[in-house]
Amino acid sequence: MREALKGCPLSREQVVDEMNRLAGLEGIPGSGNSRQPVTPALLDKWVSPASAGHIVPLRLLPVFCQVVGSTLPVAALAAPLGASLVSGEDLSLLEWARTERKRKEYARRARRLAQEAGIE
Repeated sequence: MREALKGCPLSREQVVDEMNRLAGLEGIPGSGNSRQPVTPALLDKWVSPASAGHIVPLRLLPVFCQVVGSTLPVAALAAPLGASLVSGEDLSLLEWARTERKRKEYARRARRLAQEAGIE
C-alpha cells in the first residue's frame, strides 16, 4: 500500500476523502469494529512499517486500489500464492492467445472431419 500511495498524485487527505465517498456509494462499511470512516491518521497507520498491527480491512482494499489507481496491494497478496494479476494490454494479449489456441484446435478438427468425410 505504501508503494501504491507513493505513486498516487492525490494527497493523503484526498485519498481518504475519496475512499470514504466510494465506500459509501458501494455500501461498504468503514474501518475497524466501529465502522467509522477512514481518517488520514488511520491511513498513515496502514502504510507505516512501524504499525504492523494496523492492517487495512480486506473490504476496503479494492476501494484503496481504485482511489490510488494501483493494483500493487492486491498483487502483493497474490504473489505468495504463486498467482499474479493480469490487466490492460496483457489481459488483451492473454484473451487473444486463448482465442487463437481455440481457433487452431477448431481448424485441426475441421481438417480431420473433412478428411473423414472425403472432402479433402
